Amino acid sequence: MFSGISINEFREKFKTEQDCLKYILDKKLAGGYSCLKCQGNQYGKGRKWNYLRCKKCGYDASATAGTLFHKCKLGLLKAFEMAFRVSVRKKGMSSCELSKEFGCQQRSAWLWKAKIQEAMKSSGKHPLSGAVEVDEFLLGGFSEGERGRTHGSKDLVVLAIEKVKDKKGKITIGRA
Repeated sequence: MFSGISINEFREKFKTEQDCLKYILDKKLAGGYSCLKCQGNQYGKGRKWNYLRCKKCGYDASATAGTLFHKCKLGLLKAFEMAFRVSVRKKGMSSCELSKEFGCQQRSAWLWKAKIQEAMKSSGKHPLSGAVEVDEFLLGGFSEGERGRTHGSKDLVVLAIEKVKDKKGKITIGRA
């Protein structure tokens, strides 16, 4: 959603909630319109500028309907920036950091962050490709009375990382 832009570019692009709504509408309509109720493919102007009304059944849907931002109580601009901050940082942000930085309760920040992370999960439609390195290891502590590294209550973890070339031709870590 926000790959390749800095925080300054982000703030320049999304100054108001209307900017966020226009962005969502543009993304939703890029693949064509489909009514959430009857799957109709034609729409007209809804009750507000950011609503789409199905010409087949008359259902009015907001720009955020069916998206991560539907019924978001934090405010769209704040939610957009939180999604940006969580998605662009390699190690992410803790919910405590988010709550302090955006002036909301820690629980709200935690819930929103969990929603963002769920949306960022891989669909499985784009498997790792090219040079992929795989490693496995056991996770778990020492087991009393057990000998050897594979005995006891340990979990096997398998990790696969895609190796990609950056713009300068240097090999870096891609998706995991």
